[in-house]
Amino acid sequence: MIYIFRQNNSGGYFIENKVVSKYVVIQANTKEKAIEILADVTEDYSEYCSCCGERWSIFMDEEFETIEQYNAWKNGTDYDWRSAISDEDIRFYESNPNPSIS
Repeated sequence: MIYIFRQNNSGGYFIENKVVSKYVVIQANTKEKAIEILADVTEDYSEYCSCCGERWSIFMDEEFETIEQYNAWKNGTDYDWRSAISDEDIRFYESNPNPSIS
């Protein structure tokens, strides 16, 4: 399964570097494992803002079963309300946190 986590614009800015960007995408066998990986990946990038809230949240209830479904989401081909999401705005992880995966 592929899980999408969106970074909240907490404090009025996004943290973007080799580890995190606006979206963190995690491929894992279960949602619980994906959340565990997210916690590891975002540990140093998880500020809390009293007016904006937590920096990380689950972006959508959808879970993609295939890479093709994920690509359709990323490319904006399955939603009328937005355009494609840039590769620069995504960090992709599989099974274990590894910032070199893009």
